[in-house]
Amino acid sequence: MPWYKAGTVSVTQNSNAVIGSGTAFIANSRVGDGFRGPDGGWYEVTNIASDTAMSISPN
Repeated sequence: MPWYKAGTVSVTQNSNAVIGSGTAFIANSRVGDGFRGPDGGWYEVTNIASDTAMSISPN
């Protein structure tokens, strides 16, 4: 699967929420995908609620 780099995201330390702007998470991501956080760590996508909201683990 190719890297998905469209849009920007906001994350808050100790939160599992990822909020996107200009993103299309539903069409381009799926549960189980890897997400590289701004801290350089890798997280698993656990839920995709909309094109602009998804959850990651661990939080």
